Amino acid sequence: MLIMTTITIPHKLEKEKDLVVITRKQYERFLKFEKKRVGPTDPILLAAEKAEADFRAGRTSGPFNSVAEFEKFMHARARSRKS
Repeated sequence: MLIMTTITIPHKLEKEKDLVVITRKQYERFLKFEKKRVGPTDPILLAAEKAEADFRAGRTSGPFNSVAEFEKFMHARARSRKS
């Protein structure tokens, strides 16, 4: 006996003509694949991820009360890295 399932497609999706129907198993495989993908390649997103990792690891500086204080810190840091 063949069972037929009726699906109602909203007009909004019908007009866009952008509907894909796949089995749950295929969908779950797709989700696993998406999670395994390489992270973002946008330089801004990569920099944000690195900054967040540095923050979580405690590699932070500041806060600074003035630009002069920040500049002093950066010059001292540059000198210490040269040594």
